Amino acid sequence: MDLGWLSWLWIVPVLGVLVFVHELGHFVTARMFGIRVDEFGFGFPPRLFGIKRGGVLYSLNAIPVGGFVRIYGENGENANEPYAFGAKPWWQRAIVLSAGSAMNVLLAFLIFALLAMTVGVAVGGRGAVISSVVPDSPAAAAKLQPGDKLRSIAGVPIKTPEDVRTTVGTALDRPVPVVVERGGREITLQVTPSSKRSREQGALGVQTSAEQVIYERQDPLTALRVGARQTFDTVVLFVTGIAALITGRADVGGLAGPVGIAQMTSTVAEQARFVGLLTWTAFLSLNLFFVNMLPLPALDGGRLVFVLLEAIRRKKVAPQKEAVVHAVGMMLLLMFLIVISFFDVRRIVEGNSLLP
Repeated sequence: MDLGWLSWLWIVPVLGVLVFVHELGHFVTARMFGIRVDEFGFGFPPRLFGIKRGGVLYSLNAIPVGGFVRIYGENGENANEPYAFGAKPWWQRAIVLSAGSAMNVLLAFLIFALLAMTVGVAVGGRGAVISSVVPDSPAAAAKLQPGDKLRSIAGVPIKTPEDVRTTVGTALDRPVPVVVERGGREITLQVTPSSKRSREQGALGVQTSAEQVIYERQDPLTALRVGARQTFDTVVLFVTGIAALITGRADVGGLAGPVGIAQMTSTVAEQARFVGLLTWTAFLSLNLFFVNMLPLPALDGGRLVFVLLEAIRRKKVAPQKEAVVHAVGMMLLLMFLIVISFFDVRRIVEGNSLLP
């Protein structure tokens, strides 16, 4: 799957699937409640051609990323017409607004469950390979490198990543031989693990992963449970990430805009291949769900806030006022994306990536 710079094009089908599934949720629920849908667009304008069926224009557009749904009266106008979005009860509008994000959750769940059935779930690993070396650590001083396959430490064979931690713990503050395989040949280096280093960095100063991951395929019922658990854990990851940003425990340097997401998609496609790309698609699908449901103007979550306010107050917010709020929100959102994209480009120029 190494296509060079063409690997960047993987963002097109990935993002296309995510947005298409999202808009399909809006489309199906709107039609279910008798709301008029004027157009279901594949891609974004300019329009190439379209076919009208059942009062809906199904269009194919020139920009092949995602799609859109044009719902009649979606901004509150024409609310006196029975088939307009604004004429429907608040709970129906709330379902339509939430359905797109719900479809993204469903997509991620199905991908996780499918992978659990076909590829399996990691249940262990053989061998240990160094994935990163902490600067100014005993490992760095001994010239250990990422990609080195650990064969033994202090004469003890290394069969799993857990063996590294256990063995190093018995050889603190004294020089020990470390045998690694590098470039197809074995090299012996002298390393002195330090008991004075933090737990996060470790006495040796390396992070390791399994050289060979062992997978176990799951039966359909177990796979569904695995899919639900992975979906839940990923959403929790997003929540804790946002909490870290709000409390100052993390900075915006870890955020990525469209350019950064395209770069990471390219990297995943090259390194992790199809299975990794499917997992990444599930991750992005949940990311789209989480971001889109934030109570911010211009997003579905922001529109949902106005619907819920109407349900509480038993009175609609004037469509003109709501439209202004969403227009301002959209401008701020676009400005934010431009700023994030600037940092994405700078990171790429400097040769860095958000992925390890």
